[in-house]
Amino acid sequence: TTLDRCIEREHELVESADAAAGDYEAARDRLSALREERAEADAVQRSAQARATALAEALESARAAARVDELEGVAGVVGTVMDVLAIEPGWEKAVEAALGPIVSAVVVETSTSAQHVLDRLAETHGSGAVVALDSQADYPHEFSPDRIIHRISSPHGEMMTALRRQLHHVDAIDGDWREAIDRSIAAPDRTIVTRDGDRLGGGLWQIGGHGPVATRAALDDARTAVETARVVRTRLDAQIEGAATEVQRSGDAAHRTSEELNRNDAELTATTEDLHSIEAELRRNEIEHTTLIAQRAELDGRSERENARAGELERLLPSLELAEAESAERGRRLESTRADLAERRQALHDRRTELDVRGAALDERRQVLDRRSQEVADRLA
Repeated sequence: TTLDRCIEREHELVESADAAAGDYEAARDRLSALREERAEADAVQRSAQARATALAEALESARAAARVDELEGVAGVVGTVMDVLAIEPGWEKAVEAALGPIVSAVVVETSTSAQHVLDRLAETHGSGAVVALDSQADYPHEFSPDRIIHRISSPHGEMMTALRRQLHHVDAIDGDWREAIDRSIAAPDRTIVTRDGDRLGGGLWQIGGHGPVATRAALDDARTAVETARVVRTRLDAQIEGAATEVQRSGDAAHRTSEELNRNDAELTATTEDLHSIEAELRRNEIEHTTLIAQRAELDGRSERENARAGELERLLPSLELAEAESAERGRRLESTRADLAERRQALHDRRTELDVRGAALDERRQVLDRRSQEVADRLA
C-alpha cells in the first residue's frame, strides 16, 4: 500500500540523511583541520621567512664587516668564516662567542691569495684578518664532549684544522653564565661559553651575545625551510580547495536528502491522515449501519403492528361506517339544534339590548323629574 511504501521509503531516507549528514560533518571537520593546518603553515612560513631575512641581513652585515665586497677581483677569496661553517642549531651564539674576532676574518684558498687580500685591505682600511686554507697544519686534540669544536662543521677540512687550533681551549655548556663561572674557576686554563653567548675564561668574563648569528649553511637551511613551507602551503591550498568542493557537494547531497525526506514525511503525514479519515468514516458507517439495523427492526415491528391494526380496522369497518352514518345524522340534528339555539340567543340578545336602551331612557327621565321635583321643593320652601 501507499502507507507501507512511505514507511519503507522513510527508513531508507533516514539512513541516507544520517549518512549524508555524517559525510557533510566529516567534510567540514576535514576542511576546518586543513585550514588550521594552513594557518600553522602560514605561521611556519612567516617564521622561516623572518629567520631567513634576519640571517641574510646578519650574514650581509658580517660580509660588510669583513669587507668581502671590496675584495672583488682578488683570486682565491672563499668568503667570510661564517660562509664556510655550519653550526649545530641552538649553539650559534656560543660559537660566535668562542670565535671572537675570527668571525670577521676572510677565508681564502691559498697563502698567495691571503697576501693579495691583505694588500687590498691595507690600501683601503689598513686592517683586516685572513684565514688561508692551505697553510693549516694539523693540530692534535683530545676528545671531550664539551669541546665547542663538536658543535661546528665545514666542508673545508683545512678550516676545521684552523678552528681546532683556535678553539682547543674552549668548552660549551648547556647552563647559564653562573654555571660557566663555576666551571671557569674550577678550570682556569679553559674558556667556557654558553648557548646565550656568554664567554668566561682567560681573565675575561663576558655575558650576552650580540644578536643573531648567521652562517651560510643556516641561511641555506632557512631558505630551504621557507621553500618547504611554501610547498606545504601550496599543497594545503589544493587540499583546501578540494575539501571545500567536497563540503559543498556533501552539503548539497544532505540538503537534497533532507528535502526528499521532508517530502516523504509530508506524503506519509497526508497518507496517515487519509487513513485516519477513512477509519473514522468506517467507524461512522458501522455505527450508522448498526443504527439502521435497529431502526429497520423497529420499523418491521411497527409495520407488523400496523398491519394487525389495519386487519382489525377492516373487520370493524362495516360497523364503523354504520356508526359514522348514525353519527352524521346525529350531527345534522345537532347542527339544526345549534342553529335554533343561535337564533334564540340572538333574539335574546336583541331583546336585552332594547331593554338596556329603554332603561337608559328611563334613567334619564327620572333624573329630569328629580331635578324638577327639587326645583318645586325649592320654590315651596
